[in-house]
Amino acid sequence: MAFFPDKTLHNWLKVSLIMGNILIYVAMVGFNVLASFPQNTTKKLFPTDVGGTSNTFYLEVTPAFWVFSAIWTTIFVWNGLWLIYAFINIFRRLKDNTLFYRRFDFLNFGVFIAFIANNLSIIAWLFLWTNLFAGWSLLLIVFCVVPLDVALIIYYRKLDQCKQEMKEHGYKKDLVFSRILIQNGLATFATWLTLATNLNFATFLTYDCGINQDISSTIILFIILIIAVVYFIIENFIWQKYLL
Repeated sequence: MAFFPDKTLHNWLKVSLIMGNILIYVAMVGFNVLASFPQNTTKKLFPTDVGGTSNTFYLEVTPAFWVFSAIWTTIFVWNGLWLIYAFINIFRRLKDNTLFYRRFDFLNFGVFIAFIANNLSIIAWLFLWTNLFAGWSLLLIVFCVVPLDVALIIYYRKLDQCKQEMKEHGYKKDLVFSRILIQNGLATFATWLTLATNLNFATFLTYDCGINQDISSTIILFIILIIAVVYFIIENFIWQKYLL
């Protein structure tokens, strides 16, 4: 940024943003743990657990509890790893003493701001979902997905701008690490939340709009199919240069 033109010096705004992002992420994971197991819930915090709410809002397409646990654990670990990678990059320097994270800005301000918005939205969603507000939960879970899509778009464009220079400076391994940890971590998170949004939509149709649950389930399966086909086309014919 213009406030910190010398790239051998830290941008303390960005450092603070990274540290704040890590703290908010830890809080988000903590709230998810509390809301996921019946023995951890209290009447004051969460009236019921996330799985109990899913049982209340029965849908034939809702995955088993162990599937939810396995997927969320994978997502939390995966995204936690790229935040650790971002933290480590604060202390790395190039041979000319330039700070790594300032020279190669693929983890832009926008990525962290969007990820923080996602984390806070998920915390808010937990309170709505465990209080059985299907309609409001649907509205909020959309705001959980959108920031991840924004973060990915910013990341793709910024990495595309600096990847050639990273190769020239011998940082090909970082290109691999960033794609494995950041790109796929965020993409997996966004994919799962997209599926969760559709489940929430089916819940809203069934329990707020009075549509039979098997019809609601069929509707979201059709929507998911359309999303998968559209994404396949976009990924392979429009975004290809940003993904490789």
